Amino acid sequence: MRKLSGSTNAVQGALQVEGTISQEEDGRFHLKLLLRSGELVSERNIDSRSCADLTRAAAVAIALLLHPDEPLSEGGSGGEHSGDGAHDGTDSSAPPTGSAGDHQNADGKPTPSEPPQRPQELEPPPARPDPPPKPTPHGEYFRLRAPLAALSVGPLPRPQWGLSLAAGASFANWRLWLEGSQWRQQDVPAADFPGYSAKVSRATLGLRGCHASRFSAFEIAPCVVVALEHLTATGTGANVAPQSQHVNWLSAGVGAQARVYFASWLSLTLSADGIIETSRPRLSIAGVGPVNQLAPAAFAVMLGPEWIL
Repeated sequence: MRKLSGSTNAVQGALQVEGTISQEEDGRFHLKLLLRSGELVSERNIDSRSCADLTRAAAVAIALLLHPDEPLSEGGSGGEHSGDGAHDGTDSSAPPTGSAGDHQNADGKPTPSEPPQRPQELEPPPARPDPPPKPTPHGEYFRLRAPLAALSVGPLPRPQWGLSLAAGASFANWRLWLEGSQWRQQDVPAADFPGYSAKVSRATLGLRGCHASRFSAFEIAPCVVVALEHLTATGTGANVAPQSQHVNWLSAGVGAQARVYFASWLSLTLSADGIIETSRPRLSIAGVGPVNQLAPAAFAVMLGPEWIL
């Protein structure tokens, strides 16, 4: 209003302005502007789809009244719609724009009063940058992780390398996997009986559930793991008849998955799990004696590509 008035002179009498903004059901904004100067009252109603347009229209209407040559005139409420569906801030009660008379200069000669300055147009506010787009929620996908290089420390005495694959599905941020691993055969020597050992083959079938959090191309997911362990052992040594024995037990643990997305259909995934064994089978050779006992826990790592179908 200071910018539009073009003058610092005050209007004769006190000028009071009261504005009320409300929003209609169709989303448009309505401004009721009540102007008072002494006993004269003018009401103006302005509609617009933008609060900024209402601000400009109200500023123009008030700036016109701040000029001393344009007092508030009697009249009722009114308003005209502009072409874009918003009032232009003028109505039938707008003050007339005529000359208020002549003034005298220092020599006593009449001199015409200066024409009223036209209100300056408000510059539109700077455009705000568009907010960053919200990440699109992950939908339902089938996923395949293969081939996976695997390393297990425990439950056998020495680390085991293996080959794994996993098939699963994802919904939103949840991941569910069915995993299978075949570990390299390991010879476990009998510490108290030199020359005797047990050839041990191990396979694992696991179920994994994870909740993922994605950050751009990276994702991290804590997981819960339950697995069925299958062990086959065969004794070797002098005068030992090769005979295989099988044993199964359950294991459970927690872990985490980290992945890097190279495309919407491909990522590189790393899994790391800490496993507690619910059983500790003992290896022994009939007629010879005990060979070893499996460890109560294991740590497993798997690395490989993930295909998103």
